[in-house]
Parts: sequence; structure tokens; C-alpha cells
Amino acid sequence: MKKAYLLLLFLGISILARSQDSSFVKSYYGGSSVKVPEHKIWTIDKAFITGGDGYNIKIATGNFKLSYTAGETINFPYYIAEMELITDKSMMSYIVYITEKKSK
Repeated sequence: MKKAYLLLLFLGISILARSQDSSFVKSYYGGSSVKVPEHKIWTIDKAFITGGDGYNIKIATGNFKLSYTAGETINFPYYIAEMELITDKSMMSYIVYITEKKSK
């Protein structure tokens, strides 16, 4: 009985700890920017560029800061070297995988 109680307690705590974070995918055009919402911290996990033809090219996350806090602006460059691999450069956009945490 005691083991079952401890297991349920551990599972409950781990669920609460994970519920603080969320991950999502966004798309932004080259040259655009986005502001991080209040009380949030964003970390860019992965980033790709695409010309809208379904072919995505992974880019280094070193093109961005490690994390962005509330109120900071993320600027997506209009030009990066990897976009030379895209045929239609006029429709370049970024596909960004973001992890969001609550700031303290």
C-alpha cells in the first residue's frame, strides 16, 4: 500500500513538473520578428528554412540566442547562407520548434 501511494505521489509530481513547459511549432517569414509573451521564456530547439515547396533545410540553432525572455524580440534574418539551396528565394520562411516555459 505504501509503495502504491509513493508511486502515485511521484507520478503526480512529475506530471505537474512537466505541465510547466509546452512545445509548439511556428512558421515565420524571413525578415519578420516576434515578441516573446509576458511571463514566458522561449528556447528554439530546432529551426528549418523552406521555400514553400515542402522541402525543408535544417539550420543551426546558433543563428539564435540560447533563450529569449518575456518582451524580447526574435528577428528572423531576411538572408542566411543556407537559403542559396532553396529554388524560390522570394517565399523563404522559417519553421521553428519552440519550447515555452513560465518565467519566475
